[in-house]
Amino acid sequence: MMVLLDRGAITEARAVLSSVSPKDLNQSEVSFVRGRLAWEAIQMENENYALDDVRRFWQAAVRENPDNPAYLHALGWAYYGEGNYDNAVNNWYQAIALIKEKSGHDDDIFHVYAGLALAFKEIAREEK
Repeated sequence: MMVLLDRGAITEARAVLSSVSPKDLNQSEVSFVRGRLAWEAIQMENENYALDDVRRFWQAAVRENPDNPAYLHALGWAYYGEGNYDNAVNNWYQAIALIKEKSGHDDDIFHVYAGLALAFKEIAREEK
């Protein structure tokens, strides 16, 4: 599924997701993928999705699996996109702590730090 989303194959990814049983829609993995589908669709200017959809799906993923740094990282970007920089920063700090706790090092940590830098830049801009 992620391969499809990485390639921008939104229609195909949506078709795969439509085969998920309704009882499984609230699983953290499914919520995360649904959020990723919405995120990628928005990047492609698809008007069927909104940033609010992305945030809700990723919040659901974090609610079901709060110790997954990838979910926290993604949710941080949804908050960042909405201009909610404080929540973005909080999620990214949690993601960093989990990455360090679980593996000590993960290349994805650099993306989280990049998000923090962007959020702090926006926070500083707002404080002027």
